[in-house]
Amino acid sequence: MRARLLNVSQESSLMQLKEMFPRLVEMHSHWLIEPWHAENAVLADNPDVAFLLFRSIQFDHRQTTFVATVKRQPATDNNFDAGQTLRIYRVPDERKSYAVEELARSCLANELDRLLDPEQATTDAMLNTIYKFEEKRFVEMYQIPPKTTASTSATFKLVLPRYRLTFELRPDGKLHSYDHQGYHLDTQQQFADTLHGFSRYLVLVASNPYAVSMIARPRQVVIVPSSPKVVRTKSGGVDVEIPICSQAKLSTTAYSVHQRFLTLEASDVEARLQLAALYAATSTALLEPRISRTGGEHAIQLLEGCWRNSPMSEAEQQRLENVASFCYGNAALALLCQHLDKDSRRLSALYPATYNTASADKASTRPALAADGADTAYIAKSAVLSSVRTRLSEVDEVVITGACFTT
Repeated sequence: MRARLLNVSQESSLMQLKEMFPRLVEMHSHWLIEPWHAENAVLADNPDVAFLLFRSIQFDHRQTTFVATVKRQPATDNNFDAGQTLRIYRVPDERKSYAVEELARSCLANELDRLLDPEQATTDAMLNTIYKFEEKRFVEMYQIPPKTTASTSATFKLVLPRYRLTFELRPDGKLHSYDHQGYHLDTQQQFADTLHGFSRYLVLVASNPYAVSMIARPRQVVIVPSSPKVVRTKSGGVDVEIPICSQAKLSTTAYSVHQRFLTLEASDVEARLQLAALYAATSTALLEPRISRTGGEHAIQLLEGCWRNSPMSEAEQQRLENVASFCYGNAALALLCQHLDKDSRRLSALYPATYNTASADKASTRPALAADGADTAYIAKSAVLSSVRTRLSEVDEVVITGACFTT
């Protein structure tokens, strides 16, 4: 089989493809197979169809990730015909090692998921929901072959490859999650009573909350990108810092919504610290209706649940530092961050096997969280504070400030 390696910078078709799907161009090498060559006689049944293979950039990785077909005639030059429209198919994991002839036949028989332009395959409302979570150029839509949709009757797949999230569009018009079975995207994707100014999340709701499989599972789940840094935007909102490169491998954090209290519940310390940073960053002087307290006050409550009898991991330490960066005007939160940081450093000597040498050296050189003046400000305000939500617990007050101000 004869294949020719294409130079992306010299092929206008690939440059146009890069604008729509940059991952297909930036993360793959591109090999053109022309059936009219004698070496490719096995593909002679379709002499007018050329095949473009998308493989890893590494020369020793020969698995095919995508296959594109294009109808064309033998050209007089060596350039890939820029006037043709590619039909791109995604190769499933179990077929990536198949021979080119088998993959070519699968494409011609429409047995593989076909890549589509999302704006031509779904509604604007669905796309706006996804685009607030992930950038448009990193969203992929696939048409599912009819033979593989017998179980769910789904017609399209919507994939967020950087997050490894997949949704399928079913006849009911809803995007059902592959990764959170039993859930689909809720029609209401923005909370009006909490986390004001933050919108980079997806709200999933149980498709059948009374099913046996949903016992002890939340009816609503909120998916947030997992990031060590929450930032304020130039427009005054709040966002999480996300890499913009195509090769980024990102993860998400799932927060369950309490069925009675409607509060967001985290499953581990790392997720709880990120949630505390979000609430501290979005905090205002007004109470949030959902939690009946300000974001800063709720961040204090979340930090109270982050104590444990083992040192913090590097990811947890980064998130704690992020929470501390939003402590302006909240002396109790600043003191709590500092105290949690100190306790974590004390316990690290008891768990030498928890960290490798590199992370231990990094932890030893990392400056301790500072709360300069926070204790004085807290003591000064304790005499006039009327709400217990803005105070530390009695035990924390004694340990941190040396006195108890709770009346």
